[in-house]
Amino acid sequence: MKVLTVYDPAQVPHETIADFLYWYDLTMEFVEDRDYDSTDGTAEVLLPWLTKAREEFPPKVDGADNTTRYIIGSTYIYARFADDVADEAFARGQARARELGLGSYVAGSGQTVLPDGTVVA
Repeated sequence: MKVLTVYDPAQVPHETIADFLYWYDLTMEFVEDRDYDSTDGTAEVLLPWLTKAREEFPPKVDGADNTTRYIIGSTYIYARFADDVADEAFARGQARARELGLGSYVAGSGQTVLPDGTVVA
């Protein structure tokens, strides 16, 4: 399982990696009062990324390692890609995030990439 999170940098702390990871850890507890399959209440800047990602890599469940899923928060989209598409999905997803002015984070990498290409580690 490989996870890419894209986020709205206007609403997510990213001045230091410690600030970002603190936010990320709290966010991954999924405690927002919302339907995580719905875009209701999601930052508008995230929606074009999600639409294109779903077109190219539709959600599917086919065993533990072959699942693609999107969890939609108010300021982020958590995208878990099936192993068979993960490398391509990551490359396209990160490039699209930059194009759309979004930040991106690969789970476990210890760094986040801002829209201008700056890496915060």
